[in-house]
Amino acid sequence: MARTETKTHVVARRLVVAVALLVVAGYCYVASGTKPFTSGADTVTAVALAVGAATGLSSWLRRRSDDQRLAPGGPRGRVLPWMVLLAALLVWELVTYVAGFSAGRHAFPTISSLADEAFRNRGAKAAAFACWLGLGWGVVRR
Repeated sequence: MARTETKTHVVARRLVVAVALLVVAGYCYVASGTKPFTSGADTVTAVALAVGAATGLSSWLRRRSDDQRLAPGGPRGRVLPWMVLLAALLVWELVTYVAGFSAGRHAFPTISSLADEAFRNRGAKAAAFACWLGLGWGVVRR
């Protein structure tokens, strides 16, 4: 028997989604106002990463681990190359971030420092941060 939603449930769900989008928009606005490589910018980024990691971990723990999902043609098999690329970019970001402390940011540009140059306008930076959050949410939801 299929579960049917009442009009009240549909309205409540839409309200939750609308409030969540407003919160995310506000968070993106706050994040876009931080100066790169400061404790404020690091904190805003760390909170987003922690929420994404916790959501991804809880989603992963709820799913069954069967061989079919890990097969090369299965959903996770198609994601593996992207995960490898993401891991490589993450390693580059972390290594250049640490190296930039002693040698200077221009000698070791991180992906985020290159992006900060591209998104000097606060609105563009907020939109880029929202895209980053959306991409992360899409990865977590898979």
